[in-house]
Amino acid sequence: MDQVGRNCSGDCPASEAMKTNIRRAIIEEMERRNMSTNALTVLVAGKVHRSHVYDFIGGQKQLTTEKANHLLNALGLEIVRTESQ
Repeated sequence: MDQVGRNCSGDCPASEAMKTNIRRAIIEEMERRNMSTNALTVLVAGKVHRSHVYDFIGGQKQLTTEKANHLLNALGLEIVRTESQ
């Protein structure tokens, strides 16, 4: 998908960078809180399967937007627009 939600043909570098940034933000917030991956799985229990959380945090798999939103919400994180440089 490109930045406006259309399917990309080939690689979507902006999309991959965004996924990496979301994962990094989640991990940084967990570290700031001294929170384990297991603790995060407890916060999203019933919304995201624990194996999905572990695989995502470990960089083995991606999450759907819905599941990623559950992680962001559980940590009080928001995605906000920044001005391009």
